[in-house]
Amino acid sequence: MHGVNLHDLLPIPYTQEVLDHVVERVSQVQDFLGRRLTLENVSSYVGQSEMTEWEFVSEVANRADCRLLFDVNNVYVSAFNHGFAAGDFLNGVPRDRVVQFHVAGHSHEESHIIDTHDHPVCDEVWSFIAPRSPISARSRP
Repeated sequence: MHGVNLHDLLPIPYTQEVLDHVVERVSQVQDFLGRRLTLENVSSYVGQSEMTEWEFVSEVANRADCRLLFDVNNVYVSAFNHGFAAGDFLNGVPRDRVVQFHVAGHSHEESHIIDTHDHPVCDEVWSFIAPRSPISARSRP
């Protein structure tokens, strides 16, 4: 934007109006293609919203009947940048919608983290996967 690399998608507000719009668009594309889409949660750096990101992502997945590519590093990045507990996000998404995990490294600045994929995956991100894995949860009796 204006010659500056923002490294990522610009945030959308997590509001009812935007939720309804996204659900409608995802549904239209799925209907056209005749198959379900898989959407990824993004990392965010700024923004004000009416609901949490995990509430928004969950509602999109459930109402549009789509699947989730769950980016664990993006949860870590957003949690740091916005000051929420990553575990709330990890426990707040519908596990039956998650079909794939993604992990990557990030750049840790003093006041924020940027999802740059230019560093090794940190131990904190790795620690989120095993105990909360929807794949592991499905295999348990």
